[in-house]
Amino acid sequence: KMSKSKGNVVNPDEYDQDELRLYLMFIGHYFDGGSWDDGKIVGIRKFIGRMSKWLSSANDDGGMININPLEKTIDGYVINFKFNKVVSTFMEFYNNNKNTIPNKTTAKQITDMLVCFIPNFKVS
Repeated sequence: KMSKSKGNVVNPDEYDQDELRLYLMFIGHYFDGGSWDDGKIVGIRKFIGRMSKWLSSANDDGGMININPLEKTIDGYVINFKFNKVVSTFMEFYNNNKNTIPNKTTAKQITDMLVCFIPNFKVS
């Protein structure tokens, strides 16, 4: 619990809104919540940056990545309010595909999915 007298209040103005949103989704199950840790939001910041950079490398000759399993998994987690699993699924997907340059169509589809959860996501 946050308390001004204990000095453990988090000021959301100190964070990018997408980083904050994704971190809140990641720290625990929707109904259980989780513990806030300023140090761990850095990981979310890095993840967003890596995804942006990876998707910006897309070109017409890039590889086709099958995102159907990703979409189905994400949909199932959203229906069950497991937003922490949504974030970890995106992280796993990135880690499994980071060495493949995506084609522009695939990059657009992935970006469209990410924008549902981090609306200001931009490909660098």
